[in-house]
Amino acid sequence: MSARPVATGRPLWRRAVGWALAGALCVGSTTGQASPLQPGLSLGVPGMAATEMGTVSAVAWNPASLGLSEHAFQFSITPVAAHWLTNAWEAGLLEQVIRRLDGRPLGAEEKEMLLAAVPPGGLRLDTALAHAVRLAIGPVALGVTGRIEGGAELTRDAAALWLQDPPPAGPYELAGTRMEGAAFLDASLALAVPAPWLAQPLHLRRAVLGGSVHVLRGYGFLRAQVAPAPACGPGGGGGGCPPPSASVLVGDGGRGFAFDLGVALEPLPRWGVEASLLNLGGLQWTNVREVTYQVEEDPGTGQRRLAESERPVAYPVDWFLPVVVRAGTYWRASDTLRFSLDYTQRLTGVGDGGGRVAAAMEFGWATVPLRLGASFAPRTGEMEWSLGAGLRLGPLAVDAGLPNVGALFGRGKGIGLAVTTGIRF
Repeated sequence: MSARPVATGRPLWRRAVGWALAGALCVGSTTGQASPLQPGLSLGVPGMAATEMGTVSAVAWNPASLGLSEHAFQFSITPVAAHWLTNAWEAGLLEQVIRRLDGRPLGAEEKEMLLAAVPPGGLRLDTALAHAVRLAIGPVALGVTGRIEGGAELTRDAAALWLQDPPPAGPYELAGTRMEGAAFLDASLALAVPAPWLAQPLHLRRAVLGGSVHVLRGYGFLRAQVAPAPACGPGGGGGGCPPPSASVLVGDGGRGFAFDLGVALEPLPRWGVEASLLNLGGLQWTNVREVTYQVEEDPGTGQRRLAESERPVAYPVDWFLPVVVRAGTYWRASDTLRFSLDYTQRLTGVGDGGGRVAAAMEFGWATVPLRLGASFAPRTGEMEWSLGAGLRLGPLAVDAGLPNVGALFGRGKGIGLAVTTGIRF
């Protein structure tokens, strides 16, 4: 174990927490808004699912949609699909958050503004970044995706300790503070098969079942947990609450598998219903080390020092993808007018996992389709508007979208961008 002096009133354990949060954001961070990324966000508009758009460019999508596609051949490249979502900070405060993550000082007014936005229940954060290449021939699709998924949950006291300098007086309530995420490569194979045995008794026009398998190779993993100090508050010694310890697991060399399941039904030629269960699986990390940070106080001088210890973890560590369930319906009013409605809920994982209801419409022209969507989070009461546009030049296609248009004006608690290019026949 090594120890180094710590300036009184500046607990350097916060650097460990800040580093862990930065890792969850930048190295070990989604999703889909779904942290993973929300299914159907290939066009940047929640509610516009791969099923009715006839593409395979979404980062997380229903594999059964391959059976309903109008295209026999599809090749797509997604240069970027990213999102950052919190339950506290609006997009206009993102600059201050990045500065704090970078260790740069904030003014007293900026600190108070950020802390005032954190609800009593604590801070929740969900983030994801992906780059994808996919090829689909009929009902079979192959894909390679680089993904970063992660999230964080901080109590309000933990957020205050991270934001403020000097820190507020104790005692601190830190139970439940955690962060985790991973960076990995995802190679996938998807297949859709018709299900007449399901369509006929239900009097459906078509029914398709789909599934996909993902082979995962991990390159970076982080899991952090902050534990409260054993003695805290009045009578705890030292005239206050000492900073807690932080335990961080950092690893690489992960391998694993994941699966997606989906169903798509068409009761009528222009009306369909679909549901999917995504991200069933994860990675096992074998090269993992644990770094523990403990702030200690010298009883003689009162000087604090940061004791840091590191040890290899002798057993494999499992990390599971955030499981997402999604159900939706769509209606093609005409070749240039479409509507959709869906619900997405993340079932597992760290961060802001509340469900979202999304409605969207596509209109405009065959060459330049425009998309407008609105999504609502019942848990927080937040509503966001999204906007997207496409360009069709024969078999060539380009799509771009903003899941939260309000971010352009500093509003809304999520920011994101999705761009997809491709060729389809």
